[in-house]
Amino acid sequence: MPYLLVELSNITSVISGSMVFIALPWLALEITGSAASAGALVALTSIPGIFFGPILGTLIDRIGRRISGFISEVLTALTILLIPVVHSSIEISFALLVALALGRAIVSPASSTARKSIIPDVAGPSGLSLERANSIHEAVFATGFAIGPAVAALFIGLIGPFDVFYVVACFSTLSATALFFVRTKESRGDGVSETGSLLQDTVLGAKTILKTPAVLLGLSFVMTLAMVYLPTEMVVLPAHFNALDYAEGLGILISTMAGASVVGALLFERLQKTFKYSTILKFG
Repeated sequence: MPYLLVELSNITSVISGSMVFIALPWLALEITGSAASAGALVALTSIPGIFFGPILGTLIDRIGRRISGFISEVLTALTILLIPVVHSSIEISFALLVALALGRAIVSPASSTARKSIIPDVAGPSGLSLERANSIHEAVFATGFAIGPAVAALFIGLIGPFDVFYVVACFSTLSATALFFVRTKESRGDGVSETGSLLQDTVLGAKTILKTPAVLLGLSFVMTLAMVYLPTEMVVLPAHFNALDYAEGLGILISTMAGASVVGALLFERLQKTFKYSTILKFG
């Protein structure tokens, strides 16, 4: 049961996040008519992750994984609700949209990290090996990423680029609710600290990454891929389909791309029985 609740939180959170991937650049294009502005929005909202990313793990260990994820999802829902609520009172400029989007970007990353961290704690009680639990988790993540863009495109067409964020907030609320009911004994967290200092714990984590070549290489690979993939998905494609006034086409394309990753995630469990992790990473 705890694992099922974590995965329910996982898929609803990812649907919410992948809807934002479509809706925010689309809204920026609606407000400014400029692909450059949409690109600037994407770039600016990535900054909080760069600065706060290194301390997320430390904070999650101190506060607790379930509680961290719950708080993050609640704050994500509240910050994303501000977009349609503010729009109902005043006209949202591009600068105001950036400010509101930055609020979400600051609070949202912790939920994904917390859910990933709690998998070892809920896999065993659910009768799953860690490899199988991780494989399912990634497949559920990819499924949510496939569903979200299609849902966003549908509701942009039905209720408009501002009110679609009400739907986004609903999915974040569902995610928070699922995490709230998770009951498990966490192997770390609840105030556990290795040094007694938040700053020292963060520095220790950074040093561990730098001293572990495989982790450092994997992190560098993911960051490089993100630099190529995210601008394409969040700027180039929305600009193209916005010019065509075809939100549904954008949703279908992104969902199809994400659907392919579901297959890869499900194959991981079988592949890891035959190949080493390093081999899978190299070919992946």
